[in-house]
Amino acid sequence: TMSHPYITRFAVDAAERRLVTYGSRSKAFTAQLWSLPELKLITAIDYDSTGWAEFLPNEGGLLLGNNKVSYLVNAEDGSVQRTLSMRSNSEHHALSSKGRMLLIGVVTGAVHSIDINSGDRVPLGSAKHLLGIQSLRLSPDGTQLATIGAEGIVKISDPSTGQLLRRLDAG
Repeated sequence: TMSHPYITRFAVDAAERRLVTYGSRSKAFTAQLWSLPELKLITAIDYDSTGWAEFLPNEGGLLLGNNKVSYLVNAEDGSVQRTLSMRSNSEHHALSSKGRMLLIGVVTGAVHSIDINSGDRVPLGSAKHLLGIQSLRLSPDGTQLATIGAEGIVKISDPSTGQLLRRLDAG
C-alpha cells in the first residue's frame, strides 16, 4: 500500500511501468517511485520543500525537483544519477519534449536552461521579467519558449539561443 498521507502530485511513465508520487509525510516532502502494476515501492527521496516530478521521454529516467535542487534518477532502480543545483529559488519549470533540457523560471524573473546530461546552465536573458515569472511553457517541438511575467508581458523566445522572437503586452 502507498504510505503518503497526502499526495500533491504524481506522474506515470509513457510505458506505464513506473509511478512517482509526491507528497508530505509529517513535516517533510517525499517523492516515492513505484513499479507498476504491482505497486511495489522502489525508492523514496526526501526533500525539505514541495516539488515536482517528470519522467524523461524514451530515456528511462526521472527528474525530481523542488525550488532548490533537481535530481536525475534512474527509473529502474531509483538511484540518483546527477544532481542539478537550481542556484536560486525556482518557481516554474518546463521539460523539453526530448527530455534533454530543463527550463526554470526563478524568483528574480530570470529564466535558465539546464542541460540535463551535462548540468550546464545557460541564462536566457531575453526571457527575463522584471516582476517575476508567472508561468512558462515550451512548444511541443521544443523550438519556442513562452513566458509571462507579473507585469503582464508575454515573451516568446528560442530556448536554445535565448533570442527573443516576439513580445506581447497583455497589460
